Amino acid sequence: AAAAAPHGADVANDAFGLSYANLYQDLRGAMDHVHMTGVLKRKTLDDVQRYVEHTGAELSTLLHRIRTVARAKVFLLTNSEYWYTNEIMAYLLDDAMPSTYANWRAYFDIVIVNARKPSFFGAGTTFREVDLETANYKIGPALSRFEQGAVYSGGSLALFNKLSGARGTQVLMIGDHIVADIMMSKSTQHWRTLLILPEIAKEVRLHAETKPLQDRLANLNFIKAEIFRGLDSHATDLPDVSALRAHIKHTVAALDRKYNRHWGSPFRSGAHTTFFANQVSQYADLYAARCTSLINYPFFYHFTADLHFLPHELASVPVRYDDDDDDDGDDDDNSDDDDDDYLYDKTDRPRGNTELATSVPSPNQYQVISQVRAPPDGGGGGGGGGGAGS
Repeated sequence: AAAAAPHGADVANDAFGLSYANLYQDLRGAMDHVHMTGVLKRKTLDDVQRYVEHTGAELSTLLHRIRTVARAKVFLLTNSEYWYTNEIMAYLLDDAMPSTYANWRAYFDIVIVNARKPSFFGAGTTFREVDLETANYKIGPALSRFEQGAVYSGGSLALFNKLSGARGTQVLMIGDHIVADIMMSKSTQHWRTLLILPEIAKEVRLHAETKPLQDRLANLNFIKAEIFRGLDSHATDLPDVSALRAHIKHTVAALDRKYNRHWGSPFRSGAHTTFFANQVSQYADLYAARCTSLINYPFFYHFTADLHFLPHELASVPVRYDDDDDDDGDDDDNSDDDDDDYLYDKTDRPRGNTELATSVPSPNQYQVISQVRAPPDGGGGGGGGGGAGS
């Protein structure tokens, strides 16, 4: 039915008249409902051992070392209400170090619930102290300082900075929501950021398994680049790369299915990174599957970013503009300005099993590859994924 739809790219199921936009609205409405009404949280607390991973002594050890070894202040900033936060944190921390910490609140210098991120990083609201017995707000004067053991609701970044003395890069924000936790704290206050992505654990496990497919995709892209080598703006005959494109599509789909059969990896689709991956790269100083990974590093450790090259810095094959007809590869009209004669293209060199790459050393031999049996029908597809936070 979808194939017969007049706008197939926009229709998820033509029999029901549902577009992808309709599906998004329904799913978003359902997710907002279970969050805002508390249904999701109540179901979680009904079977907390099933839905919340207990890290054993790792979390309590990390928090204890931050306080005693790094001698840093620790704060909890969550959008959840106190009744839910109290149950979850008690499950994770209350019995971890009872001789040192009377309850989970003792691990933190500041506890803020119902923060309403990302608006917390904008205008926000005023802070209100929570009555720990009734979970209602206390009535009193404006907050002048944070007290350890107390719980506060709402607030704003400006008030938080004023009362805590926190400033910019002195703060490490650890969160699992790319927008509410990471992007806002980085862009508004330049906090250091650690994004928690449980999916990373699976990605690392699958790296070795998917390497042959990654190498094959790199080689196919290299072949495609080689086909167009030597062609410039004078060229009028478009090489037939339909069979090659089919192989690339088939390989991308096979890669995506390794991660998730519905939407692939949240970080990459084929040779392209997803929008979510680009957000992670831009706003997260660090990312990991679990925050307790920090236990494995001294607190004075300096994480250094890998060196990333721009296309013109790579050992890539430049595309040369050649205005003359002497076939010598020189631009006789611009011999003194060679740098302007190149377009830089980030082209991966063949790696791993280079059988595909070496079988086509020049564009005029591409017809040999084009005769290779095309991948089976239905082998394409596989889009990029996105991330979700809590």
